[in-house]
Order: sequence, then C-alpha cells, then structure tokens
Amino acid sequence: MQIIKMKFGEHNFATLRCPEEGAYFCPICGSLYYGSPGYWPYGYNPESGRSVGSWQECPNCGIVYGHTDMVLMDAGPGSTEAAWKEIRLEWLNRTGWQDQDLRKLKENLEIDVEALKKEAGR
Repeated sequence: MQIIKMKFGEHNFATLRCPEEGAYFCPICGSLYYGSPGYWPYGYNPESGRSVGSWQECPNCGIVYGHTDMVLMDAGPGSTEAAWKEIRLEWLNRTGWQDQDLRKLKENLEIDVEALKKEAGR
C-alpha cells in the first residue's frame, strides 16, 4: 500500500491510498479504481507545488475531485480532510449507512467506522 501525501495549501495536507501501481481508493467512499487518481500524480501543479483535483467523478459516491471538496488555498491545517469527512457523512446519510460501504471505509481507508457512527449520532 502506498500512501501519498498531497499538499493543498501551505499547511493543508491530505493522503491518498494506492494499493498497487495504477490503482487508488476514493478518499471519500473507499471504492477501488484503476487509472489516473483524482489528485496525484495527475493533479499536481508544479508551479505552486500543490495537488489539485482532476475533476473526475467517483461513480460510487459522486464526488468531483477538486470541485466538490474544494477548499481555499490558504485554508488551515486539515481543511481538505475535514471537507472529505463532511462529504463522506453526507454520502453515508444519502445511502443509508450500508454495511458494504462501511466495510470499504474500514478496510480501504482505515477509518474507525464506530467513531464515525458515534460522531454522526447513529
């Protein structure tokens, strides 16, 4: 498993999990996809040194990388991860917190599903 640290602002970092060459997990829903990831290396801006979204859409959760999760360039530490968490909760609420979705979050993104449920009041 390769963990890619992406820079979205001066102090705003987030990670993308890639289980093998040419594959990545959606940072919102944990679905496995092959091809260019939504951010890295496709979305790297060499002029600013920042990761940017590809505007690809995840067919499972509907996020448009770099649009749905966009935060200000000068946003504080953890802003992108916080946006991802908010989008993830909206997606889970929309789909009914399905067991297969929770399993992907736990196994592919290593998210503490029980803590997420508690935070969401479920």
